[in-house]
Amino acid sequence: DAKALKLLANYAGTFGMIAGQVYDLQNEKSKDVNKQTLYTIYHNKTAKLLTAPMLIASIIAGNKYYDNFEKLGYNLGIMFQISDDIMDVEGTIESIGKTPNKDLEEDKLTSIKVFGLDGAKQMREYHYLECLKQLADIENCDFLMQFCKKMYERTK
Repeated sequence: DAKALKLLANYAGTFGMIAGQVYDLQNEKSKDVNKQTLYTIYHNKTAKLLTAPMLIASIIAGNKYYDNFEKLGYNLGIMFQISDDIMDVEGTIESIGKTPNKDLEEDKLTSIKVFGLDGAKQMREYHYLECLKQLADIENCDFLMQFCKKMYERTK
């Protein structure tokens, strides 16, 4: 389907995942710490990666649940990135597979830097609950419910 292919190109390209990576690199060591920049990075870098397959499936199914999947992917991607930030602070090299506090040492723009650790945990929960709201309208979504829960509870 041409519409699905166009969506994939847009979500992966210079207005999507590539843009997110560029924004991320541009904002390392930035003194301008704000939610809008952080969410622009997370939305493009990760949320579009998770949203694209759901939207492609929706398009193929006649746009069924398109808006729900768009909002689900956005919130799931933001939640995923916030979880990464939290694990970077609370995790061990064994649990996360990398040196803890690496983001802090590299002075990366993270949810911890914007909200603090407790605030990041609150934002992670907020986005998890937003995921559940979108799933409430979708039939036969047990897998997606479990997937979102695993992403919310993950420690590695």
